[in-house]
Amino acid sequence: MLLQLEIGTFLSWLGIFLSIYIGWKSIAGAFNVQYKMKVTEEQLNVVYLPVFRLLEPFLYKKYEQVDPVQLESTLKQIDGIIQAHYKYVHSSIVDYNAKLLKGISTGESHELMGEWLYQYSWNVDYQFEKTRKRLYLPTRSLQYKLNQNQFKNKLLLLWSISRHYVIEACIIALLSVTMTALIFIFIR
Repeated sequence: MLLQLEIGTFLSWLGIFLSIYIGWKSIAGAFNVQYKMKVTEEQLNVVYLPVFRLLEPFLYKKYEQVDPVQLESTLKQIDGIIQAHYKYVHSSIVDYNAKLLKGISTGESHELMGEWLYQYSWNVDYQFEKTRKRLYLPTRSLQYKLNQNQFKNKLLLLWSISRHYVIEACIIALLSVTMTALIFIFIR
């Protein structure tokens, strides 16, 4: 009897401590989410939106199609944003911006500059879209990306198009299976 009472008391105290711990974690988590959302919003407003708007005319363009003087001017503006808000910028964007600026001034090969511009475009595109998704803001539509020719490669373009249709096809298939199962259940 004494052992049961001790186990019961132990379980009661354990329940109390678990309740306090879970409550504390929930409150701390809520504040953490608010802080992360604030930082993400700041990232978008002071870094990724201005950088994307500046770089958008060059996004996924071949280096041969770009005016190097105009690109250099844009990269210098972006470098000003990076220096002012360094703590919010992904390291790949800092790296490719510096590589491209140096490559223009030293006359790097068009092939290498094209690769860097391509990777830079992808990184800016990805970070911009990711921060917008985290804030539950709309992202660029498939139609917009098609009209602006803003795809890393043809495979990703096909994946984006097929993904929308695959999801619709799965929903239709799921509904038809559900309806068939319901009909089968009610007929029996």
